[in-house]
Amino acid sequence: MEEKFKCPRCGFEQSPTEDCRKCRVKIPKYLDLQKRRRAVPDGGTQRRRAEDDQQTSEETPPKEDREVPVDKLKPIVKDTTNEKPQGISLNSEKFENKDGLTGVGELFDRTWDIYKRRAGTLIALYLLFIVFMIIPISVFVGIGFLFSKALPDIRVPLIAAGAVVGIIAGIITGFWGFGSFIFAVTDENLGIKGAFEKGWQKVWPFIWLFLLLFHIVTGGFLLFFIPGVIFIIWFAFAQFILARDDVKGMNALLKSKEYVKGYWFDVFVRLFVVWLISVGISMIPIIGIVLSILFVPFEMIFIYLIYLDLIAIKGDVAYLSSTGEKFKWVALGTLGYVVIPLIIIAIMGAALLNSLIFLKGMLK
Repeated sequence: MEEKFKCPRCGFEQSPTEDCRKCRVKIPKYLDLQKRRRAVPDGGTQRRRAEDDQQTSEETPPKEDREVPVDKLKPIVKDTTNEKPQGISLNSEKFENKDGLTGVGELFDRTWDIYKRRAGTLIALYLLFIVFMIIPISVFVGIGFLFSKALPDIRVPLIAAGAVVGIIAGIITGFWGFGSFIFAVTDENLGIKGAFEKGWQKVWPFIWLFLLLFHIVTGGFLLFFIPGVIFIIWFAFAQFILARDDVKGMNALLKSKEYVKGYWFDVFVRLFVVWLISVGISMIPIIGIVLSILFVPFEMIFIYLIYLDLIAIKGDVAYLSSTGEKFKWVALGTLGYVVIPLIIIAIMGAALLNSLIFLKGMLK
């Protein structure tokens, strides 16, 4: 049986750790303060208590604020240059780094630390996400095929109808699975059942969010590629914002953009590294598919930790969410779908005009 001990401050029983999982006090520092308290003569009581209270207040949030989400509090900043993180938790959200994002190497260490604890749950949820998309499509296409046997005159419409219904059902159940997976990434306390309960509550918000994301990012890529790259980095954390803060739709995209603001290149480098590894794994013959499935939860934790770093740096950001601002981004995405057809039409028109001019010259 794993050794347990009680926090000297709040009495919470837990596995050995330096940070209490309930009151978040630094246990070694707290014990040191207690020893100093007992060592100081009575004449210095008032000064000693004032100093101790000031130091512990900088390390531990007030009791009434312990249940408040960390992104609503002022981030705690300390020098971690020579400190190796241990026991990193998705729920502690204490990745303090005032001057910039965590380095890539340390980020991989933190991700691995969490992945070892959460791999079973996250891999199972990711597999269920895939299954939830495939099964409805297969079932409804199969039903359409069976009906087409009895009604061969309308065979093609029946199979097509089955495919359409299956795709719609697959999208709904697939986003249920995907939302559950994201909730499990953002909350280390969630098991499979709890994740599915939360995921079902947010099926439609996740669908709407990714419809907007797909429309805008794809439109950006159609605008000669570079805008799409910029957009995908800006909006990389929208799914976590929806899961954590219940901020939906375009607001989640705009809040993600505000977090990335000022750190776009730093975020790009970190995401590019992990995406490059993901592509490399998928290209491995035979076992590449299996390794990719195992790597996706690792990749998602990695991206989420970048988001937690940005929260630690910026806190809860304000962002412009007016109707005009939202419409601007939808219109910008739409522009990508319009520009390419216009360019094609212009090229074809120019080619046709040149052909007519050439033909006219020959006739003369």
